[in-house]
Amino acid sequence: IVVDSIFTLLNMWSLNGTATQSTTQKKFETKSLNATATTAYANLVLGPIGNFSATNSTWTIDFFFFLSATNANLAVLTSTITYVTASTRLALSLGQGTTFNIANASLITGTPTVSTWHHIAIVFTGTSYLAYFNGTLGLTINNTANITSTAFNTLRLGGNGTTKFNGFIDEFRISNNVRFSSNFTVPASQATADANTISLNHFEQ
Repeated sequence: IVVDSIFTLLNMWSLNGTATQSTTQKKFETKSLNATATTAYANLVLGPIGNFSATNSTWTIDFFFFLSATNANLAVLTSTITYVTASTRLALSLGQGTTFNIANASLITGTPTVSTWHHIAIVFTGTSYLAYFNGTLGLTINNTANITSTAFNTLRLGGNGTTKFNGFIDEFRISNNVRFSSNFTVPASQATADANTISLNHFEQ
């Protein structure tokens, strides 16, 4: 039996705690990830697909998120993307180990609102980090240092153990290229895997 390489390329998420696949809200199709507690999250071990590491010169993370409330600080993606109550904005933190030596709670222009699907994209071009909120560039950090494979060996969407995420996430994609280099129109349909897709999850199964 010959197994198409896409099955070894696209690792699956595992759900932790009370995280569920929910039909209450979804960006596309019928379901999305629902995480509402500090220990509720979706976990992806990238492991040997180390294209998403210091060996890769460019990469992109993008996904849709839906906030059910904004009355507390929220963990969106591990400790990398958070919602900060005081500024009512998203913040980006990136590092090569135990410290955020690339970006440390750098605020992204744009105000997420409750009960609305928003799109976020984080891009590493090889010379800078770009953060897009709803297709508009909201942060630029000029830094050639790439994250290390050990620093991002495991990705977590939702609660980080001490801070919860209160809402839904859909269409999470990791790519080994620059998908967005300027302002763009937010995708109106779900993504499909291509040669640059490292991981893609619609949270349908």
